[in-house]
Amino acid sequence: MKKFLFLLLMFMLIVSPVYADDGHFETLFEGSGMSSMWVKLQDGRVLLWKLGRSDNNRIFNPVTNTVQSVVKSKDGIEMHSGALLNDGKVLLFGSVNFDISRSVKEELYNLIKDDIVKIYAIEHKILVSPEKAKEIIKQDRQKFYALTPAEMYERCYLHLNKNPDLKNRFIEYARLYEKATHAQIYNPNTNTFEYAGVTNVNKRYIPTIVALKNGNAIVYNDTNAEIYDYQTGLFHSIEYNKNIWYSKAISLDDGRVLFINSKECIFYNPNNESFVNSGYAIKGLNFVKLQNGTILYKPENYGLELKTFNPDTGKSSYAGELLIKRLWGKNVLLKDGRVMVYDGINPDRSGFFMGDVPENRIEIFDPNSGKSKIIGRNKLNHYISDAILLDDGRVLFPMVGEVFVPKK
Repeated sequence: MKKFLFLLLMFMLIVSPVYADDGHFETLFEGSGMSSMWVKLQDGRVLLWKLGRSDNNRIFNPVTNTVQSVVKSKDGIEMHSGALLNDGKVLLFGSVNFDISRSVKEELYNLIKDDIVKIYAIEHKILVSPEKAKEIIKQDRQKFYALTPAEMYERCYLHLNKNPDLKNRFIEYARLYEKATHAQIYNPNTNTFEYAGVTNVNKRYIPTIVALKNGNAIVYNDTNAEIYDYQTGLFHSIEYNKNIWYSKAISLDDGRVLFINSKECIFYNPNNESFVNSGYAIKGLNFVKLQNGTILYKPENYGLELKTFNPDTGKSSYAGELLIKRLWGKNVLLKDGRVMVYDGINPDRSGFFMGDVPENRIEIFDPNSGKSKIIGRNKLNHYISDAILLDDGRVLFPMVGEVFVPKK
């Protein structure tokens, strides 16, 4: 029996990954949890906040390994996306306070929805069935929720005048809505937030910001795109290509931005503010630009094969293979040019009865050799979190406050 246990122990030591191979993991602070957002500052510190929050802003200092609270962001804006500008400031973008917006809109529409059905019946000279009434209300509700406060007031002022409490809350919503038409600028030198230029934020509930090499930033969602001019502090609209939505944005060395998706890959040229079709499409996941300018990706979600492609030609070539199957994993480029692959869901252990089981084993892929190796496990399980390469070579996982410390 003792011999069996000894052999079992030796087997586990041989097949189990160890931290000492390439580094180890340390927990430094209480993470931000799900929906963690971040921007790495020019001095190496990291600005952290929670999606849709304005009162949970923190800065991680990698020199002291400490987290410090910073001031609350400006009133009315629920911060979603951020990008570091060339002047060291951070452009932040969001929408109007979601809780206030939702409750006011719902109460307002519940007051007028019966009128909508009556008007429809009169205009079409028909009796409206209960099923048809639900369809009418559903379609009209979507249009109503997209209105500005001024447009809502035109439709609801009679009901608002009869309901002082709702009217007061509607006035507060309109005030916050006006604030939310601005972006924000965070200045790390003064630790202050300021309103930036007016935008079409009412159409953006999940905005994306990509900083450009010329100092400006492109801000877009599913309906439109704008450019933030860092010199004037103002936004202006540009011609929009809807296929950039749900694309992976990669900043290229020449200043262009490549939007990658399976329908078509699109270049954005900041010199003439135009979108140009690349002539190719890339179907894959986990795109990351390597040090040689090519882009590494995984062609299939469950597959192990990795490929690289040249952004100018779109031609792909075999790059190597991973060791672990994972669904919706992520990766980060390390200082030495290798790629850390982490997070996601373990497809072999997940299922209907077990639910989604996080894949906490981490591997590092070497593009030069095409080989990958497992380096250990996260101390804390998480599905899809961001990883930030720090200036000292460590990798920060802000969602859980954990760092990977490479072996020196």
